[in-house]
Amino acid sequence: MTPAEKVQLIRGYAGRYPGLRVFIETGLWQGTGSWEGVRDLFETTIVVDLQESNVEAAEKKGVGFGLVGDSGRALPGLLRQIDQPAVFWLDAHLMEEYDAEGDACPLLAELDAIVHWKYGAGSLILIDDMRLMDGGRAGYPTREQIDQVVSGVGWPREETDDILALLP
Repeated sequence: MTPAEKVQLIRGYAGRYPGLRVFIETGLWQGTGSWEGVRDLFETTIVVDLQESNVEAAEKKGVGFGLVGDSGRALPGLLRQIDQPAVFWLDAHLMEEYDAEGDACPLLAELDAIVHWKYGAGSLILIDDMRLMDGGRAGYPTREQIDQVVSGVGWPREETDDILALLP
């Protein structure tokens, strides 16, 4: 899917759940992310990225709040400050051209934080790059590992192209 198609997909899901007013995106590319195409739908947009330069670029572009850090480690503290369910766009993974510190793909830790957050079950989780969760990439979880983390919540699921949606 192209970035524009991903934005349209997020907008479609957001339209199905208009009561969700917070958008949280993990992982940016040079400060750019899907948040730019959906921010008009939300009261608050938040980005989390390992690289300070990405977060600074997003803040210059008008993101509501930017947090520098490994998203798997940063989400628990961030979520303690949010008092309502949210839409999550989980797209954090290391890029080969960077030698940053952090998990290759912090998805399991991100999902664990959402599962244990009191508003997690009422949130919409959109996981990008599901093609990478095939068990053949070091540091990336498998679908089975993802299922183990989220199994207790009972989120209905939909999968479109490269995106797994866990529905509130």
